[in-house]
Amino acid sequence: MVLHPRIVCCTAIMVAFVMPTAIAIDWADVFAEPALWLDYDDDAEFVPLRHNRQGRQGRRRPRGDDDDRPGPLIPEPMVFDLVRPLNARAGEFEANVLAIFPLRRGPAGVAGLPDALGTVPLGPQRAVPEWAPEFEWCPRDGVTWEVEFPFRRDTFEAIKVAHQRMLGVGFDDRFIHGWHAIGLNDFDSGATTLALLWVAGFRFDRTWSTLAFIGGRQEIGPPGYRGTEYLQNVSLFADLSDEMVFGVETNYQQDLEGPAALLLMPQFHWQLTPVLNIQAGAGYRFATGGSIPEAAVRVILAN
Repeated sequence: MVLHPRIVCCTAIMVAFVMPTAIAIDWADVFAEPALWLDYDDDAEFVPLRHNRQGRQGRRRPRGDDDDRPGPLIPEPMVFDLVRPLNARAGEFEANVLAIFPLRRGPAGVAGLPDALGTVPLGPQRAVPEWAPEFEWCPRDGVTWEVEFPFRRDTFEAIKVAHQRMLGVGFDDRFIHGWHAIGLNDFDSGATTLALLWVAGFRFDRTWSTLAFIGGRQEIGPPGYRGTEYLQNVSLFADLSDEMVFGVETNYQQDLEGPAALLLMPQFHWQLTPVLNIQAGAGYRFATGGSIPEAAVRVILAN
């Protein structure tokens, strides 16, 4: 297997500049106790709720099994996913590939907007299949990094780096929240995109849970181009069994100057083995510049 030169170059840049930033942030935590200020509940009544290991965690552990990670375990949306769960433990690693397929011909963007995944170029191109391999690593409890390589068919289009941190848990370990930062460089348009989102999850009971992203994205493109967007992802999940989850994901984006889009994506998650998860779904993207049906699949390997 021969790596694309841009992948090698961009990975080197990430190691040289992004990793020192992560180390600096970690050192800043030396004088603080992360994830404790909101962890004000110690009632053991709801402890079994945190053992729902569905989604990308592997099969559920037996009731009463000792898992000391804080907060609930909540499935992740398929299209706009987390960098590992918010309460990931040090040493966790994941590799996955997401593919999105338009089900008919239509505009790839929304009046020039990329989608929330970030793989659609900023230019007015036609919709074609997109896919993106990504690698996620948790160097420290509640601290995760991701690098992603988006493609359009066989064209390497961009590089995306994401960083995520858990902030705290509460409400008898039913609630968890954190922040999620994304940087993306699109080679075709020359645009750089920076996004920052607040992430919050809540488990209602053993079956129902929800996860939400709320934030903004700033696009700095070629001379004369600037774009600011509001981003929102809200997903609702139902654990149908130890191995299967049904979910409905909504991705909404609104350019502050007008164009908007909403992706509605029902989906199923199958935990085939403790390390292999398959997610698939089909839905519709409703957009200012034209709407189009889409299907998606994600294949996940995680320890």
